[in-house]
Amino acid sequence: LVASARPLLADASRVAALDIGWVSAATEADIVDLAGLTDLEIASLPGGHTSKRVGAMFLLDRAPDALLLYGSRGLPAGGLAAWQELVTPHAVEARLIDDEVIARHFAPAAWLPLGATGAGYVLLRSQKAASD
Repeated sequence: LVASARPLLADASRVAALDIGWVSAATEADIVDLAGLTDLEIASLPGGHTSKRVGAMFLLDRAPDALLLYGSRGLPAGGLAAWQELVTPHAVEARLIDDEVIARHFAPAAWLPLGATGAGYVLLRSQKAASD
């Protein structure tokens, strides 16, 4: 996972993710920790470790140019284009997946499989970063 993500995140300056352990091994970019373990402002938001109430505008204020979202059942039938149908067990990610503001600001860039389980991560890249 780390090896496959490394080239995809090489030009990222800030990556938002819930599971930051492997992400921090894959990139030198700043990390927006959606769980709040390394961010006191996110930690103070309502919710547990995987259900912090990180809204779209809060996230966009952090200016990530990459967003990683876990899919427990793999890519939806429509592939990357159907990333908003991704099934995740984590409330914070589900909230972001369902948010049209996120959909307008990010575009799917890659699927990063997690072993042979079918699960993995959708990598979204900022549309703003792509147009700069």
